[in-house]
Amino acid sequence: MSRFSILSAAAAILEGHPLQEVAELITEAVARRLRVERVGLFLRGSDGKLHAASLRNISSAYGDGIARLARPTPAFKRSIATGLPYYARNIQDDLQLDP
Repeated sequence: MSRFSILSAAAAILEGHPLQEVAELITEAVARRLRVERVGLFLRGSDGKLHAASLRNISSAYGDGIARLARPTPAFKRSIATGLPYYARNIQDDLQLDP
């Protein structure tokens, strides 16, 4: 992420902007940095389930399906354990993610 993107997201958090707005700033910054068209940011809710916080060029129906079907794969477990995101270049062909 660029310095401006980081500062924008940090400012939005400190100013108490809604989570949706902060998530969109992060999603846009990730898309620019990775030079990709589609980005999804999913967060675990208080109900223990994944929820789409922000979807860029991904339909809400597809995002809901991803969240609903998410199982603890090795990539998912590593992401939870490290707190780092998992970057899938082509989610449909990624062998670390179950269909």
